[in-house]
Amino acid sequence: MRSTKTAVVAIALTVSATRGGAQTVRGAVVDRGGAPVPGVVVQVLDSTAEVARALTNDRGAFRVAAPRAGTYRLRAMRIGYRPVTTEPVSLRLGEEITKQLILSNVLVALDTIRVTDKSSCRGFTDSAAATFAVWEQVRTALAATQLTAAAKAIAATTVAFERSLDQNGRRVLKQSTTVSADYVKQPWRTISPELLRRDGYVVTTKDNVTNYYAPGLDMLLSAGFVEDHCFRLTNDRNRLGIGFEPTPDRRKTPEIRGTMWLDRKSAELRSLEYRYANIPPEQADEARGEMEFSRLANGAWAITKWTIRMPVLENRVTSQAFGGGGGLRLTGIELTGGELALVRVGSDTVWSRPALVMSGIIVDSASKKPVDAAEIDLSGTGLRATSDNRGRFQISNILPGEYTAAVHTRSLDSISTAYQTPVTFVDPDTPIEVRVPTASQLESTICGGKQLPAPGVVLGTATVVGDTALTHSVSVVAEWNEPGVTDSPGRRIETRADSHGLFRLCGVPLNTTLAIRASSSGATSSGVTAKITPPNHFLRVALVVDRNAPVATLAASEDKPGQKKAVTLDSVVVREKAVDPRLREYEDNRRLGLGQFFTRADLEKRSSSQIDDILQDLRGVVLIRGAQANAYLATKRQVNFCPAKDTECMIRHRIVWVPGNGFNTHPGAALACYAQIWLDNQLMNPEHPAEPFDLRGLNPSAMESVEYYDGVTNTPSRYSRQGSECGVLVIHTRRS
Repeated sequence: MRSTKTAVVAIALTVSATRGGAQTVRGAVVDRGGAPVPGVVVQVLDSTAEVARALTNDRGAFRVAAPRAGTYRLRAMRIGYRPVTTEPVSLRLGEEITKQLILSNVLVALDTIRVTDKSSCRGFTDSAAATFAVWEQVRTALAATQLTAAAKAIAATTVAFERSLDQNGRRVLKQSTTVSADYVKQPWRTISPELLRRDGYVVTTKDNVTNYYAPGLDMLLSAGFVEDHCFRLTNDRNRLGIGFEPTPDRRKTPEIRGTMWLDRKSAELRSLEYRYANIPPEQADEARGEMEFSRLANGAWAITKWTIRMPVLENRVTSQAFGGGGGLRLTGIELTGGELALVRVGSDTVWSRPALVMSGIIVDSASKKPVDAAEIDLSGTGLRATSDNRGRFQISNILPGEYTAAVHTRSLDSISTAYQTPVTFVDPDTPIEVRVPTASQLESTICGGKQLPAPGVVLGTATVVGDTALTHSVSVVAEWNEPGVTDSPGRRIETRADSHGLFRLCGVPLNTTLAIRASSSGATSSGVTAKITPPNHFLRVALVVDRNAPVATLAASEDKPGQKKAVTLDSVVVREKAVDPRLREYEDNRRLGLGQFFTRADLEKRSSSQIDDILQDLRGVVLIRGAQANAYLATKRQVNFCPAKDTECMIRHRIVWVPGNGFNTHPGAALACYAQIWLDNQLMNPEHPAEPFDLRGLNPSAMESVEYYDGVTNTPSRYSRQGSECGVLVIHTRRS
């Protein structure tokens, strides 16, 4: 039977909140010159052990609460220096006192420590003073990392992966990668130190599922970890390591052994490598993990890279005819891990991984042929590139993350537009394929795939001054003479604007002067005269109907030379068909691929799911949960010209909805860039910025189709409004 495995991903560490009336110490940590020192671990010690700890911020300030009234000492631990401990301090019940701690300037000289063969088990004695000095630096870094995660004040972009390898560990069979933005946290799931000590780090359940647990920060900082392991110092070039292995009396419990590596000059913790011990050799040969630590620019600490490697084993039983017996056989390897790409506090970057190179290819979405001389621009970054004659491009100095790419091609330039698409970059070794539509594809989509007598298209808006109700009956006309033929009858195409004043005229000629006007119920617009000049195929106009002006008329007489003859080209007049126009437009949009789509068949497969569960599969969105199980859809992409997470910019440009503006009608909704929601051609949240719309009550089994567009460029004109920067969700309900 095949043994499966579970790895570890992401739950946040917790920290106990200070209760009202608790006894606290606040203050600052400074150096000998009086300068504040960030990233210092401040411990509260009673007569036997640590009872509380805090980390100084970028101003050197701290606040720490004692669990009860009593007498304590404060200890300041700064990496690379000897710790400083104060005289006893008395704290009465509910009292808050202020203390300034002045750090020692005595360095911990790890580069002078000599490595011997001695090891220390169950604690550190006087004979293991050097080992204890190194362990003290490790504990300081681990405590700073734990406190940073518990504060939930530092935002990070994280790239996580899961990868299946063959039994040789070389060929990738399957891989999935996710990019997320969240607080800095411990990036893997673990169990409590008590359960790890009792059950061990490798546990097989009754269902034959094997769980490999990584040591959590709380476990590494616990007294139990020191009690269960022996420690010794080791060397490796410019690093000094403190190795650990389980004590002999832990030989029946699945354990870990490994090394924590420090920089000799700075005494900073760099990495932890470990393997699993006291398990079958088939497992022990492959099962292991590692993590890297980094100091952030503000003095805080974070785990910046991690990997856990787990063998997949098969229990093979041989037939008695072949001698019987059996045993475990390695059939594959599972990897899980990730790394931080960017860490920010507010708008300040406090850590980033070295920039990489994104490589990719731009292809025609219909023919799949490479597109040369295409320009790809990552919005808001200033990073761009141009594809070569094989469609290939490279963008340097880029960090892993989610981006919005605007692509310009010669074909799209002919219709004065660009193609906008989400791009997720996680691995410089995996090229990205960007598929772009051509101008003819866009034209075909806009004009319903008809065979047209001419390639020109006029798009625009027609509005009525003072009476928006007239928009429902606005007629738009384009007229022209055949070029070079003075006595030819005039030509004419007519259509009607939709309920939002949007219209399209397909099949108008190029290089020909067009007279375009709109009229409605005795009102007319001023005429617009324009020409579509190749290579452009599109013309955009805005018409305003004046109710006080008479409607212009055209003579239709054939017996008066020189006058225009009204000719209606039925093949290109836009009229409603008997089929549901919603589904026709949906299929047009889906063929073009500018959005993300759920068909009726897709929804029926998940009829038991809630709509918010289904929408979680959309790229580039986040579902914000309200106080009453509400589900609000928002974008998590960089918006327009505002940098990612720059809420002040978004508020200033009226992009995000701010809590309180809705008079608490959206309980629990956070400040975010909320998507516009269309339900059967009705915009449900027309405010600007769009208010959160609760998706909780929508039933997927009653839906015909769902489409989502992640920005202005991708959104069809029917649904394009101010505020569509934050995404547009379109839901069509069933009519039969």
